[in-house]
Amino acid sequence: MTAGADGDWWAYWRSPDEPLEAMHARFREHVYHRHSHDSYSFGVTEWGAQSFRCRHAAHTSAAGMVMAFNPD
Repeated sequence: MTAGADGDWWAYWRSPDEPLEAMHARFREHVYHRHSHDSYSFGVTEWGAQSFRCRHAAHTSAAGMVMAFNPD
């Protein structure tokens, strides 16, 4: 697990054998720049909400929702 000075933390995992990745994190105001993933990526919003753009549309993942992203 890695921790930031602002109380944010994150742990990242990638399968050594399959195109699969996961991250467990707590971000308060972190913003990722536009990017894509080389593998399948899954996320669960445990509390709060996160907003993002995917395929030219705005989305919000609220507590209890699961996100799934295809590679690229």
